[in-house]
Amino acid sequence: MAGYEQALSAVSQEPPEVRAQEVPVAAGDQRELGRRIWSAVGGFLSWVLRLPWQVLHLSVGTVTLLVALAWASTVPVVQWVVLGYLLHVSAQATQRNRPWPWLPGAWTAGWWGWTLMALALTALPLWIGALILEEAHWVWPQGEPQAQLQQALQLGVWVYGAFWLIVAGLVCWIRPQTFAQVRDHVWQLCFGHLPRLWYLGFRGWLGAALWLVVPVSVMVWGAQVSLAQPSEEALSTGQLVSLLGMLLLAFVVVQVVVIQTRFAHARQMRVFWQWGQARRCFAQAPLAWWLGISLLLTLALPLYVFKLAVIPQDAAWLPGVLFIVMALPGRWVCGWALGRSLHRSQPRRWLWRWLARVGLVPVALVYALVVYLSQYAVWHGLWGLYEQHALLLPIPTIGH
Repeated sequence: MAGYEQALSAVSQEPPEVRAQEVPVAAGDQRELGRRIWSAVGGFLSWVLRLPWQVLHLSVGTVTLLVALAWASTVPVVQWVVLGYLLHVSAQATQRNRPWPWLPGAWTAGWWGWTLMALALTALPLWIGALILEEAHWVWPQGEPQAQLQQALQLGVWVYGAFWLIVAGLVCWIRPQTFAQVRDHVWQLCFGHLPRLWYLGFRGWLGAALWLVVPVSVMVWGAQVSLAQPSEEALSTGQLVSLLGMLLLAFVVVQVVVIQTRFAHARQMRVFWQWGQARRCFAQAPLAWWLGISLLLTLALPLYVFKLAVIPQDAAWLPGVLFIVMALPGRWVCGWALGRSLHRSQPRRWLWRWLARVGLVPVALVYALVVYLSQYAVWHGLWGLYEQHALLLPIPTIGH
């Protein structure tokens, strides 16, 4: 009994307090921790200081890129580069799986933009001198001041050229690899990127045109029937045929957007004949496709204003910038929608699929109606229906 009480008292006693042993921190670990903290703080401050320059550089690059694409849209044959770039934007959005505004090549275009700005600013005195010389022809038709101004302008041209040769020589002397980098960039641009974009744009244009030519031709045929015989029977027949063409265009244009975006990602012409896969691709991300198709078709409608009259070729790049800017949001979102489709193996629920399809009906019908009515307002009349700048060449009506 006494042993049992002793055992019970031993169990009931509180355990002795156990103190955690303090582990000494080595001096090397402290220095490593301090080094990591300073590295993180320094990286953050460096990012904050570089952010304004990066934003400014990207802004200059974006403006330079848009102006270059707008100028390219005014040059025959080169115009397919613009469509190829828009398709490339969709392909990049598919790979990134984000609809964020992003322009491939904008950072590199920024360096070209700064260079052109420097050349233009330093050439500003020469431009002003040329204007003064032009006015001098009226003030002193054959006077000595006019000859002096012309000599001074010629001297200024020589000074301008010598100045930039010296600058280029100093840059190559300070950074010897600069010349090789510029040479490689120019070579890659002229013989790498531009031919690939042109080939991509030409094939994308050809595949989409083959799908669009049938409904547009039906619309044109109906309008020609109405104009050929002014009788009521011919008029009603032509209107029915045009209505059939409008309905075909409203149905086909939605599918062509999906097919052309898939082609931009796959880069294979057989994609244009894979109608069933395009429908399955739409079913895997219906709401995203609804947003992308709606943006692409809706933003293309106001641009028919620039097809009411012929724009001179030397000024066509101004509305060309607007054509490209209005096409980019739809291309971004369509590429993002394709990225979402590729990351899913099963279609979405029937409710979302039918909501997207029903939501596209008014968009497609309004687009087809505006295209049909444009024949009465655009410069090229019936043949202007074939331009279809939403899916083909994003250019205004250009004349000489």
